[in-house]
Amino acid sequence: QCTLDQPIKLYNMLITLNMQIQTGDYPPSQQLREVADDLSGKLDTELKRLLLLEESELKAMNDLLRAAGLPHVFVPKKPGVA
Repeated sequence: QCTLDQPIKLYNMLITLNMQIQTGDYPPSQQLREVADDLSGKLDTELKRLLLLEESELKAMNDLLRAAGLPHVFVPKKPGVA
């Protein structure tokens, strides 16, 4: 129902792919492997964008918060994410 008014996001695609891969007693098809590779590339792109955002814009916002005497926003590093 929600896909009628909202586009399918990467997270939903990954969940659907995971369900399809885990269904059945047979290995994933070539098409599922190709979709997994494509979504993996898209996920890497989004993670790089997030890291760039955390390193640049979040730093600038924290500088403003510190200058105003307010607590800064802390985002811990995620293990396994470059």
